[in-house]
Amino acid sequence: MTTLKESLKNKLTEKQLTLVPSSYDMVGDLAIFSDFPKELKNKEKMIGNALLNLNKNIKVVLKNYLYCTTAKTKNQRGPPVDSSAVS
Repeated sequence: MTTLKESLKNKLTEKQLTLVPSSYDMVGDLAIFSDFPKELKNKEKMIGNALLNLNKNIKVVLKNYLYCTTAKTKNQRGPPVDSSAVS
């Protein structure tokens, strides 16, 4: 089975390949990258399409940039999201 990094080997530099996320969450037919490097911002569409081609069960690829708050700590991933918009 071909990995995401293997499928991108001829399209990205060695440095970029080391930054490609090695894991993602699956929810139904959604693939969600929880940590997507800023350095690959201009390559995200290519990486998403590569993942779609590798796994025919995936219909949508997303990056998680939600504002996360817990009782113990406050962590921010990306821009804050209006809590009324999150269900």
